[in-house]
Amino acid sequence: ENIMYTGEQLLLLGLSPGSSCDKLFSRFFLVSNSFSFKMGIIHEDVEFLFRVYPTAKRIKYSHICGYVYYYNTNSTDRSLDFHKIKRGIDSDFYIVHELMCLSMDSYSPELKEYYKKQSNSLLCSLLLSFLWNRRYIPLQDIKKYLLSCRVWSIYPIRGKTMSKKSDCLLPLFNIEVCYLFLNKILRIFRY
Repeated sequence: ENIMYTGEQLLLLGLSPGSSCDKLFSRFFLVSNSFSFKMGIIHEDVEFLFRVYPTAKRIKYSHICGYVYYYNTNSTDRSLDFHKIKRGIDSDFYIVHELMCLSMDSYSPELKEYYKKQSNSLLCSLLLSFLWNRRYIPLQDIKKYLLSCRVWSIYPIRGKTMSKKSDCLLPLFNIEVCYLFLNKILRIFRY
């Protein structure tokens, strides 16, 4: 395509930035805006793109395949190691928090709403994964995550998500006692 977009346009059109592996950036753009990956988290490229896109004034798509995905069976996302799983979950909660922080930044009202919905969607997804995931996450850890979310003012979830179906789950998720009870009940049948 020969069409130029801004990062804000693409986000508001519903683009999920995804991974940074298939994107090229001008070094000048990254350095002049002090953009770099957050150290110590997993999915740092996703968090990075959510910060970078609103600042990008010229984005162009190419039909050239410049990236080939390699399926890594030892990837953190596929690991059965509890510490790797927990580190991934910790990182996702960090990204939820960062997205909510972006929703309070000096962007357009539409972009602020986009970030809030993205944050709510990711948090809803994490809570849902605790209910259905086959990987065992201790209930005590789930309680700690909920407490951290309260401290960060992202729980209970306020506002909408990116999905009407997820919005329907919010009343259940937002009553912590009900959510934890449902988690306990489902564990009886799962383990």
